[in-house]
Amino acid sequence: MILSVKTGFLAVMVASSTMAGEITVQISGAPTDTGIIGCSLFASKDGFPMDGSKANQQSHKPVNGAVTCQFTDLAAGSYAVASAHDANGNGKTDTNFLGIPKEVWGVSNNPRPKLRAPTFDEARFTL
Repeated sequence: MILSVKTGFLAVMVASSTMAGEITVQISGAPTDTGIIGCSLFASKDGFPMDGSKANQQSHKPVNGAVTCQFTDLAAGSYAVASAHDANGNGKTDTNFLGIPKEVWGVSNNPRPKLRAPTFDEARFTL
């Protein structure tokens, strides 16, 4: 299965293999190669999309605005991916006074609700 989505300035493509229990997330479209791009794989709505402590996380330095994150040894089930470009390298997604991210971000399935974060159910896919 391959899901190709574009959210904000980040394009998130998710490929999964049920036989191997793995998910590969390819992210592109970061405006610069500064900082890091984080990938957070959530197995439930708990913490989605901003609380990475509730997710399986990876972060990589972008090259040509892109990174690949691979998650292995996964159980079958529903998952959602959230990603953000921490351009200034401060270890978090900077937000404005309303809590809206100032750094580019993306989630699986491309939901773009107005004035709220996407929900797990909107971004969910099945492995």
